[in-house]
Amino acid sequence: MEQGPVDLEEVRKEILKELSLRRRWATFLVWSSALIGFLVSRIFVILFPETHLIIFGYHIHHFYYGLVLILLAGAISITYRGLLLVRLSCVLYGLGLGILIDELGLLLTWGNYWAEVTYTIFAIFTILSIALMFLPDFLGKK
Repeated sequence: MEQGPVDLEEVRKEILKELSLRRRWATFLVWSSALIGFLVSRIFVILFPETHLIIFGYHIHHFYYGLVLILLAGAISITYRGLLLVRLSCVLYGLGLGILIDELGLLLTWGNYWAEVTYTIFAIFTILSIALMFLPDFLGKK
């Protein structure tokens, strides 16, 4: 069975389509996980305002939990291969990012956990995530 010549333009289109799909689900996983991390952090602080982790006299803010999750996601993504682990690293990265963003207002204002800047930053993150999910397809249509 003889096949005709390979149409490189079709191959290029298929590769771009796959990359676009991958970018979309990866971005969606990161964003949705960040939303969950952000909301769970906020709800926890509302329900348990006096709960603090103190180790050797140091108050460990929950943005450190976010940093640990981001570092773990990075370690997984550069060490392992496979779709399941890529998805896991996206989820861990998103959760960590959401938890970190949750405390940005506290860090930027030197103590105001409920600062409006936190919500502004999360809104900007959401807009950028939506742009990453849909802008490539929009720009691809000429």
